[in-house]
Amino acid sequence: RSEVLEKSPDQLSPERQPDGSSSAESAAVRIGEALHTGATRFEWMHRRMDGSDFAVEVVLTRLEIAGKTAIFT
Repeated sequence: RSEVLEKSPDQLSPERQPDGSSSAESAAVRIGEALHTGATRFEWMHRRMDGSDFAVEVVLTRLEIAGKTAIFT
């Protein structure tokens, strides 16, 4: 568990999502959607430490905390 917590989100995803899109570019688009609309929900492929992939449902929600914008997952 501590090994996973030390990783950034891009280190926990394959280079490409099942639709062929870049995980890094798709993540930036999804974060932008959440910032613009307030929330977004989508399926995402993550990668386990052993290299196997698994699908998850992600919900990103924009929050205002102490006058600053944050994304809650």
